[in-house]
Amino acid sequence: NRPEGLQVNWEDYSVRILVIAPSIDRSTLEHVNKIAYPVDLIEIARWSQVKESWLLVNKLEAISGKRVKPVTGLKTYDKAAYESVCNPKSVPGFLFVCKELQDFAAKNNWPVEGKFNKYYFGCKIGNSLVFGVKWLGTRSYALFFKVPEPYARRTKVQGFKLQRYEKLWHEAVFPLTAENANLKRFKHFFQTALEQRME
Repeated sequence: NRPEGLQVNWEDYSVRILVIAPSIDRSTLEHVNKIAYPVDLIEIARWSQVKESWLLVNKLEAISGKRVKPVTGLKTYDKAAYESVCNPKSVPGFLFVCKELQDFAAKNNWPVEGKFNKYYFGCKIGNSLVFGVKWLGTRSYALFFKVPEPYARRTKVQGFKLQRYEKLWHEAVFPLTAENANLKRFKHFFQTALEQRME
């Protein structure tokens, strides 16, 4: 039930917890390692005398303890994996469009490699995404292209409308379905995205 339109840059995502207080109970140190995120415990004490004041900053170090983590391999994103997080009725259409995209790229001899991820199927050159199919929520999906914003806004595609340009990822997003996935109409977008990555 991920909200429609919510986008998180999972390739560059980090969380850090800061606890700042005049005094921190030392028993807290025993529990810091149980938290999955990095935690900083900082004590700040202030003294004043006439017009002078001093701050004492003390960073507490967590008690080191070797944490044992279960060993897991890389998750395979297939039909069952997508059905567990998205609407099962939408998954066949998403996978169909991904297959059509793979076949279209192979037919045009484009030097891209496809890979399924949690929220999208991406075609890459090396480590750089070029284009792909992404989930917009749990029910809908769209083609995306890594192209400049001016190009995305001025270039029209017959029968399709640019939903948005995501500036954070430099992506033009076009919603579609398995029934109207006419990839030939996007050929200029495919070629421009490839040129951007091959320059």
